[in-house]
Amino acid sequence: MSSEQRETRTRILAATWQLLEEKSGKEVRMQDIARAAGISRQAVYFHFKSRSELLVATTHYVDEIRDVDGRIRRWEAATTGVERLEEWVEMWGNYIPEIFGVGKALLAVRETDEAADLAWKDRMSAVRSKCVDTVEALERDG
Repeated sequence: MSSEQRETRTRILAATWQLLEEKSGKEVRMQDIARAAGISRQAVYFHFKSRSELLVATTHYVDEIRDVDGRIRRWEAATTGVERLEEWVEMWGNYIPEIFGVGKALLAVRETDEAADLAWKDRMSAVRSKCVDTVEALERDG
């Protein structure tokens, strides 16, 4: 992917994030995203085949910007179940306020918007996986 394509993709993701937070529960259309990113709707579809793909990519983009991987590394480095639980609570306690706008937007429309529902389920699957790992570590430690 060329640097120009990467830049356009990033503009699309940033515009989607901003619109999700601004509209807080109202559907964000591809046309709205294109306009906010300063490109055509066809250009959005060039980078993302579907709205579902774009919303899932946006949640991953938010995680990247907010360095969720760095936060998770501290959780992974914990050696006991109690340490893992403490790191998990610390991470999510600080992270949720940062992603509240996107989460609220997805929750508000997910019952009637398949793309938002898919994006929400994708993120919750990742959270559940780490919760299971934390509980298993606590069980191992007794």
